[in-house]
Amino acid sequence: METREFAPASDHSELLATNPNRYELVLKVARRAKQLKDELSRMSTGETMKPIPMAITEMLAEVPEEAEA
Repeated sequence: METREFAPASDHSELLATNPNRYELVLKVARRAKQLKDELSRMSTGETMKPIPMAITEMLAEVPEEAEA
């Protein structure tokens, strides 16, 4: 699995701004974090990054793609 970097906390406000329903956003992040946790446990790569920040970082990367669509 590739190495991921944490997104600055200020970028999280962009994620909140693009999702009008915070509850749905939390559910999306939680689902993705669970998937990442399962993937990491299967691969047992010794990844030190926690799944929730990884999920948030991935979702932040998708924000511009969704805005263009």
